[in-house]
Amino acid sequence: MERVLKGLRLALGVLILATVLPKTTALACTTAVISGKATRDGRPLLWKNRDAPNFRNELVFIEDGRYKVLAVVNAGARQSIWMGVNSAGLCIENSVTNDLAFPKTAKGLGNGSFMLKVLRDCATVADVEKLLEETNQSGRSTAANFGVIDAQGGAVLFETARASYRKFDANDPLVAPHGFVVRSNFSITGKNASLSSSGTSSPVLSDHPSRADLADVYSAERYFRARELLEEPFKSHDDQKSGPLDVRYLLRHVARDLADASGTPCAGSVNSPEEELPPFIETKNTISRTTTVSFVVFHGVKPGENPLLTTMWAGLGDPKFTIAVPCWVGIRQVSADLRGEKEGGPVGVAARQLRQVYYRQQTTANDTPVAASTAVASTTATSAVSGSQVASEARPAERSEESDREEGASSSSGAVSSGISGIETTGLKPIWESVWNQEDEVIERVERLLAQWRAKGVSPISQQMIHVQAAEQGLTALQEAVRQAEKLFPAAQSVPVVPATPLNPPVPATSATSE
Repeated sequence: MERVLKGLRLALGVLILATVLPKTTALACTTAVISGKATRDGRPLLWKNRDAPNFRNELVFIEDGRYKVLAVVNAGARQSIWMGVNSAGLCIENSVTNDLAFPKTAKGLGNGSFMLKVLRDCATVADVEKLLEETNQSGRSTAANFGVIDAQGGAVLFETARASYRKFDANDPLVAPHGFVVRSNFSITGKNASLSSSGTSSPVLSDHPSRADLADVYSAERYFRARELLEEPFKSHDDQKSGPLDVRYLLRHVARDLADASGTPCAGSVNSPEEELPPFIETKNTISRTTTVSFVVFHGVKPGENPLLTTMWAGLGDPKFTIAVPCWVGIRQVSADLRGEKEGGPVGVAARQLRQVYYRQQTTANDTPVAASTAVASTTATSAVSGSQVASEARPAERSEESDREEGASSSSGAVSSGISGIETTGLKPIWESVWNQEDEVIERVERLLAQWRAKGVSPISQQMIHVQAAEQGLTALQEAVRQAEKLFPAAQSVPVVPATPLNPPVPATSATSE
């Protein structure tokens, strides 16, 4: 407790880095496309940790296209989506990559609006590729790695510039020896284009780059760590007829990974649970990052199965502090606990409250991480350094079309702030166990129900019931976790729910990071 009080005192009158360094903070994503040959049940998987400036996320239906769409969006926004599934069983997500932002003069659909069009109009990976061919000619302003799986067994990543794309098929052993393709915030295409324009005489970048190949890529640490996490289960897997990956592994051990730059998992975290947690974990560059605002794992179907069995496990909020809820496009209505046009879904609100208690960020006065909540204890607090006001509860200004590339770095270099950001861990381990035990129970129930639905037919009523129950139980578990955490950190109780993550200012539409 003394450590917390000391941090709170140090924060008074000091400018928090979030108020002075938003232009050097990188916002990004980590993703993987996994073919059925790499999974335990032969069904494809798709994963994304979303890192973005808009921490208010909700789950919505969009029903004005050929196919019904279920997607994660910024609260109150419907022009762009950031990961979703449609009634044909097609799933899509993205990670932004500024090395594909060419040609500079291109206009048209950006990353988020392109994904919405895909889910409205397309049923298969082949349909998506056809749309890419068409928009190569008509124009788009995308700069992203799009991960896609479908109900026919397709599992593909498209590196997509504004008038070209390259396909990486997770079912092709030459492209994906283990049956998966990982990306963070770079592309093989863009990297090779950069090498070519610089006159580099060395060979082009391999489809399986080494650490040396990506030495100058700021998101390389996350890329290699995600790749290692997906490769690890294969080392002890002897079954030649199936792979070792499944939903549970992605939700727990990949999306919530906390490892350092060398790939060593933090003691006491999900991938090193037998040890004790350190007092503080820096999370600026971990897979579950300072800037992570939501995550999903899509569990696809085998060819011939009903596409309405495609399951979307959606977690609103930082994966370290939230719970995944099963969702299906065939349900009648999204749970009220996952939607909210102003603050986002209540599950996400509770996750932000829990995160707010534990999150710490560095001050400009010294290297001591302090409670982020002190930065917003007063909306009129003025910096002694610059005279600017610290971040308030006010909702961040919306950018045109959500900027449609709002998940990219706000600086052209992709540089990350040099400050320290992360979480204090007092009492955190039992909170994790409580929340994630609840998630495990839901996963087991869903597995049993999926087996029944595959054998006897889909039951939208049953899907609705388990969806609503899981959301309600998840919210209850998170609210109890908040109460337990606030007992450990009483000073945090009166703090409004505000973003601890530095928020970037609006980016002009002509910038390389906007649509």
